[in-house]
Amino acid sequence: MSSFQRPLWISDVFNTSLYGYDESNLLTIYDADRRYLKLTGGTVTGSTTFSSNMTLNASLTFSGTVSGPVINTNSYLLAGSSMLASALTSITPGTAQASKALVLDGSSGITGIATMGLNSVSGGDMITLTSTSTAARNTIKFVTDNQNWEIGSRGSTAPNPTNFYIYNGAYKLLMNPQGDTSILSSTDSTSAATGCLKLTGGLGVVKNIYCTGLLDLNRNGSNLNITNPSSGISALIEVPASVNMLRLVRGFAVNICGSGVTIENGSTRDARSVIDLGQTASNKHIALYNDTSSYYGISANNSAVQLQSGGGFTFYTGCTNASPLGTKVFGVGSAGRLEIPNNQFIGNASYNNMLYLASTGTVLINSSSVANSSNWLEVNGQAYFNGNIGLGINAPFFPVHINASNVTDISSYGYLNTSGSTGFVSGSSGSITVGLKCANRIISGEINLVSDRRIKKDVTDITDEEALAFLSIRPVHYTLKKCNTPSYGYIAQEILKCEALRYNKYILDDIINICPEPDVEEEIDDDGFLNPAGCIFTVNYAKCVPLLHKIIKLQEEQITELKKAFNTHESKIQELSDALQDIYSMI
Repeated sequence: MSSFQRPLWISDVFNTSLYGYDESNLLTIYDADRRYLKLTGGTVTGSTTFSSNMTLNASLTFSGTVSGPVINTNSYLLAGSSMLASALTSITPGTAQASKALVLDGSSGITGIATMGLNSVSGGDMITLTSTSTAARNTIKFVTDNQNWEIGSRGSTAPNPTNFYIYNGAYKLLMNPQGDTSILSSTDSTSAATGCLKLTGGLGVVKNIYCTGLLDLNRNGSNLNITNPSSGISALIEVPASVNMLRLVRGFAVNICGSGVTIENGSTRDARSVIDLGQTASNKHIALYNDTSSYYGISANNSAVQLQSGGGFTFYTGCTNASPLGTKVFGVGSAGRLEIPNNQFIGNASYNNMLYLASTGTVLINSSSVANSSNWLEVNGQAYFNGNIGLGINAPFFPVHINASNVTDISSYGYLNTSGSTGFVSGSSGSITVGLKCANRIISGEINLVSDRRIKKDVTDITDEEALAFLSIRPVHYTLKKCNTPSYGYIAQEILKCEALRYNKYILDDIINICPEPDVEEEIDDDGFLNPAGCIFTVNYAKCVPLLHKIIKLQEEQITELKKAFNTHESKIQELSDALQDIYSMI
């Protein structure tokens, strides 16, 4: 028996509102099956009209042919959606047609679908493409009038890449099962709109980025921002928009901009020079090495630039990878001594107005010549010394105190032998000790020569022969070639050639000496006298004075004797004159 009450009146339309609520009058199954749609099962042999929606909680089975006359309504509900009844008729299997149901063909295929929309409330796999072959491919193709794209994957034994891929005449993208992705375009990126990968949004990378080409961040302001949240420091490397620079920040900032590099605590300003180390002087601006015992560095403090070293300073040039230190040019020892290991110029590139320090000890000032001699000082210009100058003495007592000499000893000079070999002038080989040489004159208010008896020995008188021999020397006047200065004196070679003086050792040892003169060449006079190269003969005019003095004394003695003789003769003449007068008187 049905649990519903029978309707209040008999009606051909099954309407639940017709049921009453009186439990005393119940509708039997028989009455319901007879008057309305059979509820317990059975066959509907007549027409059934639904004036409203019909909901099926179970399956609806048609045992016969479904045709138009059977279902004559415009639509019916299937799974909650309206479906035209005409879609169930005149269907071609495997071909999609408008307003027709989709029926697989014999190969389980359907073609001709224009669009498809898939909606799922619960989600999940909406479309699954499965290939049972390990060598086959699963693909989706996109075909237009000018392009043919293929997206798919290949099985584990496929001859082509066994990856997920995108293909258009060639493989454009590959992704292996591990997620490694290759974009196979070789287009180089020259702007934000070129290249094989263009991102209009951000890019998040969990691990490393490896780039073999140019990384161009073409945007002003925080293009590159490396942070370390665990350290509590925000940006380590950044490109701020305000000053257009690259900044390295960790409390102490390094700013790289168009004007240079600024290294300063917390600074955001442009560099004032190529390298700007800030506005505060420090004892340790640049540390080259620093431990508990020594410090090597560069600093600026107390208005001075300072170079600090635990030892000395050494400067090298010509450094290469094979020889990192190169060649040592000079250094400063720990005691402050300047060390010059090799020949060095101090000045400009053309060697003008410079100081030249040679390894031989030669020093040139304002000179372009390079001296080969050792221990040589050349000053091409004026020099001022506010103190005594000592040459060969470390504690000069006089303004110029010379306690040095140069000894020149030549092997031969004088006359050639008949065999052509050289021979010595009798007496000396030509040694001389020179303390001071002047190419021109010396001007002085007074010149004092050493003559104290206490420093002399073997004192003897100059003989008359020595003095008279020197008297034969020709006094001349001449002009010096180098300075074009006229003067009076003697010719040294004439003194050497004088027969009366040749064998007098005092003449050769004291009056005639030899002085170095690199510019003169060897000459042989017409009489065979050899003038050696590299040295010149000198005359000690001061030592000529005693000889001339001796000559004067001899002449004075002769004059005195002559005067005495003259006086004697004059007295005798007077006596004879008186006698003659007496005779004249007697006559």
